[in-house]
Amino acid sequence: LRHHPAAAHVAAGRPALVDVAHWASEQPWCGQAAGVVRTAFGGTVEVLVSTRRTDPWTVGVTGRTGAPN
Repeated sequence: LRHHPAAAHVAAGRPALVDVAHWASEQPWCGQAAGVVRTAFGGTVEVLVSTRRTDPWTVGVTGRTGAPN
């Protein structure tokens, strides 16, 4: 969201705006969507939902030894 259009939107008394990352906004319903696809194809296709986080602002550290708690 750009600052000025968002500020004008709120100043006009419109509902609040929520800006979320692309992955974070879609991942919560991917399991449900997979179920819809499975049902639509009568269980004849394998449907997998990736658990890989793709938000560019997510930082994680794995496999480090000696890191502080």
